[in-house]
Amino acid sequence: MNLLVTGHKGFIGSHFMNAARKFHSVQGIDIDTVDLSQGSVTLPNVELIVHFAAKACIRICNDQPYETYKINTLSTLNVLEHARRLDAKVILIGSSNATAPLSNIYGFSKRACEDLCQFYHSKYNVTTTVVRPHNVYGPGSKTSVIGIFQHLYTLGLPL
Repeated sequence: MNLLVTGHKGFIGSHFMNAARKFHSVQGIDIDTVDLSQGSVTLPNVELIVHFAAKACIRICNDQPYETYKINTLSTLNVLEHARRLDAKVILIGSSNATAPLSNIYGFSKRACEDLCQFYHSKYNVTTTVVRPHNVYGPGSKTSVIGIFQHLYTLGLPL
């Protein structure tokens, strides 16, 4: 299967891309290579797009609400439009923050991305799936609650 992975340089996307290469033909694209102001993106011909790309650090996102919402929603819209043209499937990597979107702009934007997926499925019959990872941690991660617990544990401090 021909896959496109957006956000392939990020923590989760890079691990996914490395694993997917064992079984599929995989291409990657990152947010920084996409000109969102144009409203369209030239992406390769693929059967499945796994959309990890997003502005994600909650602290930074809350300081940059306009940029966060624009990047996250327009990149998702561009991916969905491309999938519609190709009759490709989309897997959106959502966020556990989307369950309480009013707590931060990141969660709000990720919830909007999920709504876009639902719209494209119902209006244009684009097959979409949303996956909401929780507390992802591992080699290359910057921080997570598990990482904080691990750090406190190694220092002998209470969790």
